[in-house]
Amino acid sequence: MFDTEHKANEWFYTDLETVKKAIAAAKEGRTSLNASEVSKDKSPIIFRPEQKEAITKTIRQFTKKNSSHQMLWNAKMRFGKTLTALQVIKECDIRRTLILTHRPVVDKGWFEDYEKIFYDRPEFLYGSKNYGASLNGCEQVFANSATGSYIYFASIQDMRGSELVGGKFAKNEEIFNINWDLIIIDEAHEGTQTELGKAVLSKCRKENTRVLHLSGTPFNLMDDFKEDEIYTWDYVMEQRAKAEWDKIHQGDPNPYSVLPKLSIYTYNLGKLYPEYADADIAFNFREFFRVDKEGYFIHEANIKQFLDLLTKEDTDSNYPYSTEEYRQNFRHSLWMIPGVKEAKALSKLLQEHPVFSQFAIANVAGDGDEEEEEKEALKKVEKAIGPNPEDSYSITLSCGRLTTGVSVKPWTACFMLSGSFNTAASTYMQTIFRVQTPAVIGGKQKEECFVFDFAPDRTLKVIAETAKISSKAGKTTNNDREILGEFLNFCPIIGFEGSQMKVYNTEKMLGQLKKAYIERVVKNGFEDS
Repeated sequence: MFDTEHKANEWFYTDLETVKKAIAAAKEGRTSLNASEVSKDKSPIIFRPEQKEAITKTIRQFTKKNSSHQMLWNAKMRFGKTLTALQVIKECDIRRTLILTHRPVVDKGWFEDYEKIFYDRPEFLYGSKNYGASLNGCEQVFANSATGSYIYFASIQDMRGSELVGGKFAKNEEIFNINWDLIIIDEAHEGTQTELGKAVLSKCRKENTRVLHLSGTPFNLMDDFKEDEIYTWDYVMEQRAKAEWDKIHQGDPNPYSVLPKLSIYTYNLGKLYPEYADADIAFNFREFFRVDKEGYFIHEANIKQFLDLLTKEDTDSNYPYSTEEYRQNFRHSLWMIPGVKEAKALSKLLQEHPVFSQFAIANVAGDGDEEEEEKEALKKVEKAIGPNPEDSYSITLSCGRLTTGVSVKPWTACFMLSGSFNTAASTYMQTIFRVQTPAVIGGKQKEECFVFDFAPDRTLKVIAETAKISSKAGKTTNNDREILGEFLNFCPIIGFEGSQMKVYNTEKMLGQLKKAYIERVVKNGFEDS
C-alpha cells in the first residue's frame, strides 16, 4: 500500500478525500476501506442474472485443471462486458491485468467502470497513457505491497509497433516483459487475427496467463474455442428475458426494461433506381453516391430526389422523416456512407436541404484507426447533439468511426446507406446496435430504436447469418428455422416497396433469401462461392 501522501497523490487519481482514507487504511494495515469510508455516491453494482452467470462460468474455466484458461464472451452490445469483466478481476483478486484493444478510445469507458467496481478497493490501481497511474507507478505499488494490484490499459496498434513483435520501434518492452495474470482483449474480433496482432498476444501471454476475449460479434473467432470456453448472450436472449421477467419476478423491478427493442425497416431503392442495382443483387450505394474529382456527386439529381423522398409529407408515405412525429422520433441518427468524399458531399447537400438544414451535421467519416481522430469524432457528435438532446436535431455521417465500443445515448436510428450483399454480418451488427444504448432523454426512457436499410436482400442475409451464430455457440439445439423465427419475433423486419408494407415472417424471409441467391448465381455463374 501507499506509505506516504506523496506516493498516493502520484499514483492514485480519485478525489482527495478517498486518497486520504486510503492512506489511513494502509497505515492501519487494512487492504480496503470500511463501509463507512466509502463515498456516499458509490454503491455496489447489481449484476443481472446473465452477467452473474458469465462471471461464474469464467472463474470456473480459469480455475479448472488441464484447462486452456481462455474464455470468449460472445455477448451483444449493451451486455455490460466492461463492468462484468472487472468484477471477475475483483472476485479473483487478480494482481496484474492487461487490457488490450484495437479501439483506444474506450480507455475512458474502462476507467469510469473501474471506478464503479473498485471504489472500495484502494489497493487496486488503474493505469494507461491517459488515465490513472503510469505503468511504472503500478509496478512499484505491486512490488512494495503484498496486496498491491493493478489493471493496465494498452492499445494493440501501439503494441504491434514494437520491434519485439516485428514492428519498427523500440517501445513497450516493459509491457511485454511483465508476467501478466490475466489479459482481457476488448473488441476481440478486431485486429487480433493478423500476424502482428497474434504476435502481440503471444508475446504478452506467459505460461500461467489467463485470457478473456470480449466481443459482441466474434463471428471470425468462434472456431478457435470449445463450447465450454464460450459464454453467449445475444439480442434474442436479452429480449426474451425482458418479456418474461414480470411473469417470473412479480413485483421486482425489471432490469431489462431500459434496453430498447430494435426494429428494422427495409426500403427497396432498387425498384426506384434500377440503374443502381448491382451484380450482387443489393443496391449499389458506391455508384449511387459516386463523386467526381472536384468532390461533387455525379448523380446529384438522384440524391436530392432521395433526400426529398425521405422527408416527403404524404399520407401514403412511410419514409423516416415524412411526418413531424417521425422527425421527433429520429432527432438524432447515425448514417453510414460509402466513403470520406461521399460523406463530405452529402453533408453539403443536407445543409442545403429545406428539412435537413434544421439538423446539425456531424461528419466523422473515416476509418477510425487513429486514437486522436476517434476521440475528436466523438466530441464532434456530442457538440452537434448539445446538452439538451430533447431540444436538438443531429445527423452523424460515418463510414466506420464510432461503430464499435462507443455509446451515443441520443441516437435512436441508424441509416444503412453503404455496403453490399457481401457486407460482413459482424460489421453490420456492430453498427446497428449503436442505437440500442439505453437512455433517458427529456425525462422519457428510450423504448424503441430503428434501423433503416435500403438494400433489403443484404438485410435478410445478414440477419439469417446472425441468427445461426447462436446455434454455433451452443445456445440452442433448435433448427435454423426456429432460431430465425424467434429472432424475427423480437426484432421485426418490415419491408416497404412504394407505400406497400410487408412484415417478414420466417417463411417469407427464407423464400426471399432463396430468390436472392438464385438470382445471384444466374448473374455471376456457378463458380460464385
